[in-house]
Amino acid sequence: MTKPFMQQIVTLAFLILSFNFGLVNATEVTGNVVDSDSGDGLPCRLYVQNVDSGEWHFAKPKNAAGSAVEYKKQVGQTASIEMHTTLSAGIFPLQLSPGQYRIHAEYGKEFLPADTEINVSTEPSDFRLPMKRFVNMPQRGWYSGETHAHRSLEELPNLVIAEDLNVAFPMT
Repeated sequence: MTKPFMQQIVTLAFLILSFNFGLVNATEVTGNVVDSDSGDGLPCRLYVQNVDSGEWHFAKPKNAAGSAVEYKKQVGQTASIEMHTTLSAGIFPLQLSPGQYRIHAEYGKEFLPADTEINVSTEPSDFRLPMKRFVNMPQRGWYSGETHAHRSLEELPNLVIAEDLNVAFPMT
């Protein structure tokens, strides 16, 4: 065998072992973002970051009818970082390695953003993140909209739900 071929085999074996090692160390953490008054699940923009490593994680809906769109944008090392998932309402699982995680959720402009920190061990766990509504604009005759959304047409339905928009115009 040639040296480059052996290097490729060793690299492939390393990647497979690394991938499997990551799965062995992952713990399922189940989350739910809810309205603090009604307890109903809310769609949201969800940020999940490992406090120690800075690594970002992206949720998927547990329900097959749910939707999630990952958004990963970074300009420079620290200038502008936007790592989140727009997520439909409902329970969502995360596969996280043991450690400390910061979780931030936003839902439109009528709910206050919510934050929590969780400690993940090797045992499955769950958390509930309540969000407080501070104003109900549709009751006052106002509706939300976005006239400058840089998202594909496929992502727009999920974005509209997670951002609590009544109208959105994509910039494609």
